[in-house]
Amino acid sequence: MLRFYTFAAFFYFCVLKVSDAQVRIRGKVLDAQTRQPLAYTNIGLPGKPVGTLSDPDGTFTLVIPSLFLGDTLFFSALGYDRKRIPVSALSVVDPVLYLTPKTAVLPTVQVRAVKYPGKTFEIGNSHINTGWIENDSLQSGAAMALRMDVGELVGEPPYYVTKARLRVWKATSTPYQIRLRLYEVDSVTNLPGADLLRESIVMNSIVRQGWLEIDLSSYAIVLTRRHFFLAFEWITTSGDRQQIARQYRDYKAQHPDRRRIDSVLVDGRKVAQEIWNYQGFQVGTAFGVSYNNAYTARQFACYTRKRSFDHWQRTTGILTAQITLNDRPVGSTQKQNLRQGRLSNTTPLEPCLEQDAACQTLRFLEEFRREKAIPGMQIAVSVQGKTVLSRGLGQADVARNLPVSVTTQFRVGSVSKALTSAALIKLVADHRLNLDAPVQEYVPAFPLKPYPVTTRHLAGHLAGIRHYRLNDPTDFIHNRHYSTARQALSLFERDSLLFEPGTRYHYSSYGWNLVGAVIEGASGQDFLPYMQQQIWLPLGMRYTFGDIADSLMPNRSQFYGAFGEPAPQEDLSYKYPGGGLVSTAEDLVNYGNSLLAQIDAGDSLTRLLFTSQTTRDGRPTGYGLGWNLTVDPNGHRIYWHDGDLAGSSAYLLIYPDDGIVISILSNAPQGILLDAKALGVRFYQQ
Repeated sequence: MLRFYTFAAFFYFCVLKVSDAQVRIRGKVLDAQTRQPLAYTNIGLPGKPVGTLSDPDGTFTLVIPSLFLGDTLFFSALGYDRKRIPVSALSVVDPVLYLTPKTAVLPTVQVRAVKYPGKTFEIGNSHINTGWIENDSLQSGAAMALRMDVGELVGEPPYYVTKARLRVWKATSTPYQIRLRLYEVDSVTNLPGADLLRESIVMNSIVRQGWLEIDLSSYAIVLTRRHFFLAFEWITTSGDRQQIARQYRDYKAQHPDRRRIDSVLVDGRKVAQEIWNYQGFQVGTAFGVSYNNAYTARQFACYTRKRSFDHWQRTTGILTAQITLNDRPVGSTQKQNLRQGRLSNTTPLEPCLEQDAACQTLRFLEEFRREKAIPGMQIAVSVQGKTVLSRGLGQADVARNLPVSVTTQFRVGSVSKALTSAALIKLVADHRLNLDAPVQEYVPAFPLKPYPVTTRHLAGHLAGIRHYRLNDPTDFIHNRHYSTARQALSLFERDSLLFEPGTRYHYSSYGWNLVGAVIEGASGQDFLPYMQQQIWLPLGMRYTFGDIADSLMPNRSQFYGAFGEPAPQEDLSYKYPGGGLVSTAEDLVNYGNSLLAQIDAGDSLTRLLFTSQTTRDGRPTGYGLGWNLTVDPNGHRIYWHDGDLAGSSAYLLIYPDDGIVISILSNAPQGILLDAKALGVRFYQQ
């Protein structure tokens, strides 16, 4: 049995040594009415390490240790009555077992086209960082089950199932088979309970890595409870299990150095046992899981069983799987494409011409949005000052079904630092700010420290000011309103410096709070009015503001957590300069183009923003004044900043040598997982 498959995998043959006696049962399972074979019937001893599945022709083989010869064997196939037979009654050669179809009548589900197509929503885990596999050369029927809890915002049941998705981490051979299962939540144990499906749904797949999608709209599956389990079962036939055994025998022959002998106690006697190191070797299909992920660990419960009828055990790995539900029966109107900017997770993407960088980028971003379950995103791209892509994707407000448009405002997080940096060079140009003067020259109330702190130190994260305490949400989620940047200094101004300014790089958003206070002192205005009048409006940035919690901002998106839940309410006034602004992708691209134009005009102060600072001993930090500085894999320079909050994420990138500016915004934190710095190559190579 392989479990977490990363770089340290291991294998375990499930063999229970209780005595030298055992019984091998071979048989066949048929439909009692049609006499047709029943493929993939679950067969086993409940709660015991004995279980398997029947092959496609209904045949099965099961080895039962003598300790369990007095037990009862269970046979179960979806849509059939369960059968129980004592092991002792199966002593005949190749017995044939007949299962009777269930006679219960399924509730009628009326499917018709309706004017209102219903609300589609997707729940489940989209995170992945490793794989989980259950392989056995003797038995079968292993499965993983992810508990699904439909939130209150979705509405009351019933829910109509339209699709399920499983992320395959790695499949070493194709084709392979996986069965989808739906279970009730047992009211006593909270474990997977009774089957909710009436028929077996088996997928034959050749997907080696990626999402495996199952269209369930034709099965008329109706869920009447908010809580259930979505499960996937590994299907290994007798031939598959023999192949697994052969591959591991070959591995042993090729790697004798990975064998060691240990001893274990059996019946009071020491018995030699072989232990093999199977690191880096895997056979079969690994399901994607998220592991050591605080978000998914809090949100989900996941269970696994090793074979048919085995006990379900809680796992630390959370299955990467999702299910799509609708609050109406599936109708023909649901097949219509939604209008631009409102693509659903089932809307097919239009094909792109090979050289169409804008279309390819949009397709890539939409696939990313769907995979990460992000409600809404926005992108803008300009090349040589000309906008080549500007688009909203998904929803700005899920509850009201409002699409993202190009004017939807998103929180930009730490991209705020890159915007605030423009005020620094303007104040220097106006001879109102000396970057190397102690901050007390502009903020007299800021307490003196053992060493002088300058604005240049602050803007380059060299000041020794602390960042948020990330293990303490109260340090970075606030609901108190601050009228000025100077007022917000009370959160950290009495804290000691972490080090002597200039000696180390240490990222600090609180340091940029102090930058905002410096701007107020140097300009004689509060931070937001100064930025509005002197920076944003002159540059035509009509949708860039401070995120004012109690104000009516009709274009502002709603914000969501990693699992689609509303993000916590907070007041960002405590960090406007370093992380509290809202904007649009078009506004940010316009801002980037204005900086490029100033550089092209030879403005040395603008170049200062993009000149790496150095520590006192001459080490470059890769950070200028509010901007990260790097190169892509092709050596093209990038000036950039990203930002992420509890309910949003953002990117702004400038490729100065290529004249490209890109901005990508989203209303959920998982947008930060996008490899945004890889997008520019699409445009400078077209």
